[in-house]
Amino acid sequence: MWGGGRRRRGGWRGRGPWGYQALPANIEYILAVISSAQTEPRRTILNAIGDRGATTNQIYQTLLEKDYNIPRTTLYYHLSELENLGLITHTGYKESGAGAPEKVWELRKRKICIDILTGETFDSD
Repeated sequence: MWGGGRRRRGGWRGRGPWGYQALPANIEYILAVISSAQTEPRRTILNAIGDRGATTNQIYQTLLEKDYNIPRTTLYYHLSELENLGLITHTGYKESGAGAPEKVWELRKRKICIDILTGETFDSD
């Protein structure tokens, strides 16, 4: 972060190379997306979903293989948060024999581009 910056109610503000200037209002969203995409176990969840999608159970098995011994309820929480940020979406259900069908998850966005002058985000694809 730039020197002299501090957290205020309206978002991050700081002294940049061009003087005191407020950062764009949607910077909070941008920071939340970057933070969520780079922290564990969410990074592993995104990688498990990848380009081809994955069921909840496939994601859970990937987490166990990577030594994330978390309860399924914690996985559901992380999936919900990633969905709320618009990074993933569930696209349907897959029958898994006996029991309830599993959700199938896919990446909603693979790349997010940011206009550094306005803070506007847009899809590159």
